[in-house]
Amino acid sequence: MANRIQLRRDTSANWATINPILADGEPGLEIDTNKIKYGDGTHGWVSLSYSGNSDPTRLLNGSYSVTLTSDGHVLFPNYRFPAADGTSNQVLQTNGSGVVSWGTINTTTDQLVNGSYTVALNSSGLLTVPSIIDSTAGTGAVTINSNDGATTRTWTFGTGGDLTLPQTGSGAASITSGVNGLSITANSHTWEFAPSGSLVVPGAIQSTNGIVISNAGVVGATAGIVLPSNTGTTAVQIGNTYGPIQLAAAAGGGTELNWTFGTDGILILPQTGSGAASITSGTNGLTIVANSHTWEFAPTNSLVLPSGGTVTESTSPSGVGNTITFTPFGGTDGNQKLLVYPGGGGEGNHLHLTTGALGTTSLFLGNDAQYIRTRTDGAMVIGTGDTNPETPGYGHRWVFGPDGAVTLPANTFHTNNNLTVQTSGIPASVSGVNYSSGSWDANQGTNISTTGGTGSGLTVDVTADVSGYVGSVTIHTPGNGYSDGDVISASNGSSSVQFSIHILSAKSWTFGADGTLTFPDSTVQTSAYYPIRSGFNASAPIVQIDNAQFSFNNTGNPTVAAVSGTWEGPWTADAKIWDGTSSYVTTSYGNPTATWTSIAAYGIGVTFGNPGDQVIAHFTDNSTGHLYRVSWFASASSVTTNCTIIVEKLI
Repeated sequence: MANRIQLRRDTSANWATINPILADGEPGLEIDTNKIKYGDGTHGWVSLSYSGNSDPTRLLNGSYSVTLTSDGHVLFPNYRFPAADGTSNQVLQTNGSGVVSWGTINTTTDQLVNGSYTVALNSSGLLTVPSIIDSTAGTGAVTINSNDGATTRTWTFGTGGDLTLPQTGSGAASITSGVNGLSITANSHTWEFAPSGSLVVPGAIQSTNGIVISNAGVVGATAGIVLPSNTGTTAVQIGNTYGPIQLAAAAGGGTELNWTFGTDGILILPQTGSGAASITSGTNGLTIVANSHTWEFAPTNSLVLPSGGTVTESTSPSGVGNTITFTPFGGTDGNQKLLVYPGGGGEGNHLHLTTGALGTTSLFLGNDAQYIRTRTDGAMVIGTGDTNPETPGYGHRWVFGPDGAVTLPANTFHTNNNLTVQTSGIPASVSGVNYSSGSWDANQGTNISTTGGTGSGLTVDVTADVSGYVGSVTIHTPGNGYSDGDVISASNGSSSVQFSIHILSAKSWTFGADGTLTFPDSTVQTSAYYPIRSGFNASAPIVQIDNAQFSFNNTGNPTVAAVSGTWEGPWTADAKIWDGTSSYVTTSYGNPTATWTSIAAYGIGVTFGNPGDQVIAHFTDNSTGHLYRVSWFASASSVTTNCTIIVEKLI
């Protein structure tokens, strides 16, 4: 026979008395309650919890339970249900004290009966009432609701005789029949079909007999209503029952033009060209279609063009008016758009054209090869023949940098005539105080910022007089770019002052077409150096360069004291330092970069090797900082004892 497995079992009382420790996972059954516990190998029986709901007669959920009694009743937390089934068509009913039993009500599946009155719903869905649908007198209107699963629509038959229709727009509509005939009201506007036979409308159309609507001569009831013109042609036509509404007009028997109000909400305009046009109002705003091209006036305050570009109006970054933004289709950056907005601030009457962000996207006037652009680093660039605007080395570019520097394509100016460079705009003095508020005795100070004028960077020092008003205004930092007579304002604390300035006279440097340079003092130069003394084989001649003295000995060797400098080649001669007593010390031979420093009372000797050799030295006067160029040239008659020396001062 089959093996039999039995659980450890006993009454609940014996389990509690013996209180054994069951092995981990070992079950134990209470034979008088049918409850089970599982051991954990540690705790006694009393300390263990019952497994789930061990009572087969109960369903538990927290503090709530459903119980099946021994006599067949089902007990819910608040109700006792009958133990047996009822008869056909009976329903469960309660006695109000928690006892539920089977009962019979006076109704059928398609009728409600109250005495001799019956409300019936037949199999076709028709609801029949004895006479009327009424609300209790004085309690309100009768309301009928319909619902398509998403939206409830309400018809209200009011106590005043009005029928209020479902509200689908900004205002409710109602229909009233009374002494004025039939009135239709929508969003506070009323149309009256008067007893006199006239239609009274809220606005422009009002007549008792002057407007005639007729379908005379039109075949078929579905042809709609036609309003004839005085020429016999169609003036206005409202389309048939199942199609769109159409307005048709013809002038003097000419071509008929039709406006079609479609069942899809689209207004189709008369076709006067190569393609029809239509207007649609929907979720995308207002849409205009002409010859298969679409313009969308979107709810986002933008106009979407047929190929995808947009025109949008938004708040102006200048704080004045609004910005019109033009965004072409196909850009790779969201800032590739043109912003147009009025200017603000103190720059006068002007208009701004920028990209979406000038620090991210450049604005080009022209194409990639010929343009004026705003570079993203703040520079302004003019380019010609430049097919790679972001890569150096293509075409020609004039760059007006954010640091104020101008970079030319070849770092040169080109002109067919003279080129004049002029500086001006630097304030020289305050020419007069125009206005001053008080309390400058408490607010006087130095390096006070200013506003106004044509330039920038001007700061002033302000002192007060004994009355507390401005005593004097003097320039602290001149700045630049100002015009003579500019009116400037300065404020410090609660005090302010307004004054006029006088600027330095303009200074001009003219680079002549003949290679000369004319300085502001009208001096004309052809070289950066000009001669101050020259000598040839003189007996101990002296050339005075400020406090630097060059002397020539009887053999033609020059000496110099208290200066320093560098030698330049080419030459084939020894450059020697005279020790002041007996001999020369050779320091270089043909080295174009040799440097040397003279010591007071020491001399420099040059011995030439061949006629025509030369030595050029640059000297700096240690006391004045002036730079000189001294040249020695060997003579043809005696290269070792005779030479010509030219001393020139750097301009």
